[in-house]
Amino acid sequence: YGRADKNRQYRLFDWAGAYAMIGTNRQNPSDRFSLRCQKGFLLVESLLAILVITIALTAAMVMYVQSSKAGVVSVETSTATALAQKQMELLKTQPATYWASLTLTSPQNIAWQDTSQPMPLVKNNISYTVTTTASQATQDISLVQVNVQVSWSGKSISLVSLFSKTAL
Repeated sequence: YGRADKNRQYRLFDWAGAYAMIGTNRQNPSDRFSLRCQKGFLLVESLLAILVITIALTAAMVMYVQSSKAGVVSVETSTATALAQKQMELLKTQPATYWASLTLTSPQNIAWQDTSQPMPLVKNNISYTVTTTASQATQDISLVQVNVQVSWSGKSISLVSLFSKTAL
């Protein structure tokens, strides 16, 4: 069925409600938004949407991987710091006579103090090695400088403390 509009153009309505202009090559401005006038445009929009989603997901995955790596490094560093702190705490229990008996002409190795855990220590499937050295403090001859170094997987941390050779 057709009907005349103001411009004497006839519109033919099809079953989907879209219409075609009959008797003229001009199109109604509202026709540019109909599906008939957008041949192939839906494919371009879909490809562009897939590209944007892919870029967003790639960025999210990169952030996830980086945060996972940072979490692993954080756990490893915390474990190493706890081991170094444990060694320092066990060394604090040594009397001043222990520190006075050390010959400190050159740095001297001190054994791991926790006899319940043999070296190397394995925590979270990672092997940690604790190395403790004592040397004469440069600040005062009555002090001993103790350096506890914990090494694992090519990384290491160090804690340094001073102990007195004389009883306080």
